[in-house]
Amino acid sequence: MLHDLSAHCPATLPDVDLCIIGSGPAGATLLAELAGRGLSIAVLESGRLATSAYGDRLRATESDGIAIKSWSRERVLGGASTTWAGLSRPFDPIDFAARPWLGTGGWPVGRAELLEHYAAATRYRFPKLSHYAADGFAALRERGPRQPTWEALEEKVFLAADPPQNFGKEQRAAFERPDVATYLDATVVELHGARGRIEYARLRTSRGEERRLGARAFVLGCGGLENARLLLVSRSLGERGLGNERDQVGRYLMNHPKNYHGLLHLEPPLRSLPYYFGCLWRGFAGYGGLALAEREQERRGLLNSYVRFEPLFPWSDSEGVESLVALTKKTKFALAAFKRSKRGELIELRDYSETGDDSELQNARRDALGYAKLFGNVLGDLPKVSRYATFRLQGRKAPLIQRARLRNFLEMEPRADNRVLLSARTDVHGLPIPLVRHRCSELDRRTLIELHAQLERELPRAGFGRLETSIARAEPWPIDQDASHHMGTTRMGRDPVSSVVDPDLRVHELENLWVAGASTFPTSGCANPTFTLVALSIRLARHLERAVFRTGAGPATAQPGPEAGPARAGVAPHGRARRNVLVIGAAKRAFETALPAFAAAEPALRVASVWAKHERTLRVGDRDHEVRAMDGFDARALEGIDLVYIAVSKPVAPRMLQKLLDHGGERCELLIDTPVLLPKHFRHVPLLERFRACWVPEDCAYLPWLPLVERATASWLGPLRRLVFERSAYAYHAHATLRALAGAPLSSARRRRVGAQQWERALRFENGVEALLTEPRDYSTGRFALHGERGIAADHELPGAQRFETIIENERCVGLRLGADVEPLDAAEQDLVGRCEAGASVTRMHEAWKRVGFLRLLRAIDAGRGGYPVYDALEDTLSDYVLEKLGRFRSTRATSPRYATARRIYAFGSRLAGR
Repeated sequence: MLHDLSAHCPATLPDVDLCIIGSGPAGATLLAELAGRGLSIAVLESGRLATSAYGDRLRATESDGIAIKSWSRERVLGGASTTWAGLSRPFDPIDFAARPWLGTGGWPVGRAELLEHYAAATRYRFPKLSHYAADGFAALRERGPRQPTWEALEEKVFLAADPPQNFGKEQRAAFERPDVATYLDATVVELHGARGRIEYARLRTSRGEERRLGARAFVLGCGGLENARLLLVSRSLGERGLGNERDQVGRYLMNHPKNYHGLLHLEPPLRSLPYYFGCLWRGFAGYGGLALAEREQERRGLLNSYVRFEPLFPWSDSEGVESLVALTKKTKFALAAFKRSKRGELIELRDYSETGDDSELQNARRDALGYAKLFGNVLGDLPKVSRYATFRLQGRKAPLIQRARLRNFLEMEPRADNRVLLSARTDVHGLPIPLVRHRCSELDRRTLIELHAQLERELPRAGFGRLETSIARAEPWPIDQDASHHMGTTRMGRDPVSSVVDPDLRVHELENLWVAGASTFPTSGCANPTFTLVALSIRLARHLERAVFRTGAGPATAQPGPEAGPARAGVAPHGRARRNVLVIGAAKRAFETALPAFAAAEPALRVASVWAKHERTLRVGDRDHEVRAMDGFDARALEGIDLVYIAVSKPVAPRMLQKLLDHGGERCELLIDTPVLLPKHFRHVPLLERFRACWVPEDCAYLPWLPLVERATASWLGPLRRLVFERSAYAYHAHATLRALAGAPLSSARRRRVGAQQWERALRFENGVEALLTEPRDYSTGRFALHGERGIAADHELPGAQRFETIIENERCVGLRLGADVEPLDAAEQDLVGRCEAGASVTRMHEAWKRVGFLRLLRAIDAGRGGYPVYDALEDTLSDYVLEKLGRFRSTRATSPRYATARRIYAFGSRLAGR
């Protein structure tokens, strides 16, 4: 669960099994891999859910040499993944190998061992390894007038998820799990050790409150600079800092210095070269770069640097165009609409700002003034903006491209004198900020000089044209920009004399401290580091659960889920036929609630396949689901399928229903998620009626505490008369819960503002039960009370009320209690709830109850009792919509979707609106 210490800082923080420091890609991946394994986990994040002035002050560094960009270090949930462009590539074989000309050893972990973890990383939306192969993105070489054969050069494919992964958002479910304590505004100022172990992390809030958190194991995942700084300032075991007995912490800092230098004159000019110039392809932005072949690097004793080509258009480098691109990306519906309009396999880039690749303008903080500046830039350069927009939106051929500039990316030689030190300057907590000292070496420079020389020889022969470059004579050295790839400062190795962590990423001198992230890389290659650091975090998770915690977790390799083969008939317990399920949708609802519930319902229900917009691997528990792209969906996908579950974005639902029916879906039962259809799409309700049966997985009507209320109304509580929910339910889901409690349909409702950003809903049901709902929801502080004729039931202390309680045994919730009555949870339901926080209210655990409710709904469908009625769900959606817009709703035969008359009226109205 999320705990913002700036709002409430408990006097003490409970000890845990594992403490993860940092919530960026390394920490978030480790958490996602280990959550739900029976461990108590705490995450300490210095920032909050959004960036802040306080967090920005903590980004400060002092640079000596290449200047560090401020946005390469973010204090916010998700860390630097909130600003990165997403470019990814697995490291090359030569990156792992021992290269004698570097004077240091290779990696103690081989590339072959990491391949399985690279494959597993696809569940975090990294590309499949096959996408980097000749028949993957590289097949686009055939699109365009150049298909060169190189002599001493080789091509490298770089791909970025579109949009880039934001680990704070995409792993939000893991951060919010009941068995995870995610502390925000928790800046670690020291790791305190004794007797060769870390005893606790000392943390401080923005208000100066200090706390300690103890753990059996600690993992440091704060980035390449902060990992080193925190070890250096933690001096409980020695003045040099933790793990620094041999003065290795902070040394061997590497980056990928970059900048423009070199101009390719295309002879003849051309309009299109998507592979080399970049394009959007199958959910990724990608391009092919050029480097010296590995055999040439070995023969000449050089590094693995590369260049890419960026075509120059008439509008290139226009701040107006870049501002328009930034605004479009921020306005997500506009970006989505543009992509939907492009039906082809790829969308060629028309400006490199479209990738969002490390631009100062695109990474700037966004406030009213910032947006005003973007609009001002657009208006100030309107001629170029108009020309760009014309070519981009109308899909016209690009103007002839006569030149392309080279953007250069260096591999840095690992050198001990490139390092992170402690500055004399201090941060807001009085700790030294990082002093980052790194410069390009002679070998770094010679590598790029020889690469340019080779390009000068080969580009004309390949039909590209003439390269204009002066890199061999350039002074000062022009490749001097921070790529925000901070690596090597806690390098891994087998020898403590020349490394900080061992091959399992444990600090050599400490029993219970591990380091995650690119700071452990012995060499840097030229590939963006996030793909590899995520693979290493997956590997670290497997090591911790097997060798340290011994949880008996699942396999280390990415195992195919049960959908790997075609759907087959089977037999479930009690002799019932097993039913095969097809899932459409792979967003939060699917992986956080639906897929775990389907897994718990096995073998009665078996997920045969998962489909979504793009291919990816989706990890649910210890199972990987290979998500297939909807572009390949046809009638074969429905062969042997009994139940189709749809969880897609609201605008897409009608189109998805029609697609299913076009391919024979009417013989299947349908489970379509809330809100089913938007009111403007009610003309599509007849599509729902064409399926064999249609239900809605409204888990809020199947919450496991509801049976306690039903039984209490027959005894001490009496019939319900008044339901009061304070910040404890949400929109149409709340209407479903209240309908289930009242046991009757909605009669009328009204909504009014009762304070700043606070509203109140008053609902009345046909049997006279009244409900009061306060918004907005906040499950961490929300509560409810149910008033019956003879008593009161509540999830909080209330005079005269019986309180709902969770029954905890061995840190697992085994049931709920109301008075003397108990509602037990079976083993599958307990697994869905996970580790429980003692004393947590029913409202606080709402997300866990939803997973149990989803499972109970599935079991009801499997037993032939059906799920939540679709017309009730449509009324929940409509009443919520009308209350938002008009403030009042009355259910009648002419207004409620439960009645055919109303459905015909809405269908007619939405058809008119659709025109």
